[in-house]
Amino acid sequence: MPVGLCEFEYRRAGFCSACGTPLTYRRVQSGNVSVTIGSLDDPEATCPMQQFGIESELSWTAGLSALPTMRTEDWMCENGITHIDSRQYSAQESRIDEGTA
Repeated sequence: MPVGLCEFEYRRAGFCSACGTPLTYRRVQSGNVSVTIGSLDDPEATCPMQQFGIESELSWTAGLSALPTMRTEDWMCENGITHIDSRQYSAQESRIDEGTA
């Protein structure tokens, strides 16, 4: 999807022009671009190098890995949910829909 840019005094932010999802952040005086890891088609393929904005970290996030876990499919089965429509799509699906794959 094309990226819409929003310029601020010290940074530029890139957004998905279709849904508004934040995608990138760039300090105007820097050549570095920060990419939101959740916006990648394959976020497992990369590893974060640094965390930004830790002053707003929620107090309980450090303990998340200690909580009991459950796969989405198991939760759905337990709650009688047979299907969830995804409103997200990959770049590949977008190209197929546009006939450019």
